[in-house]
Amino acid sequence: MIVSFTVFIVERAPAKQSATVLVLYTIIIAGAVNIVFSPSSGMIFDAFGAYWLYVSAMAGCIVGR
Repeated sequence: MIVSFTVFIVERAPAKQSATVLVLYTIIIAGAVNIVFSPSSGMIFDAFGAYWLYVSAMAGCIVGR
């Protein structure tokens, strides 16, 4: 899946901007998800239970990858 996303981004990105788009997609979004959900995962678990913690992790992984 990662290879197909990489090929898709490189084919669709404007000329000379594919590296920038790849960095935005693979590094910055995944890092932002970790920054947001790392501190709040304990609060989500305490308030809503483990189910919603897993749902939020799955959503973060889908957005980050």
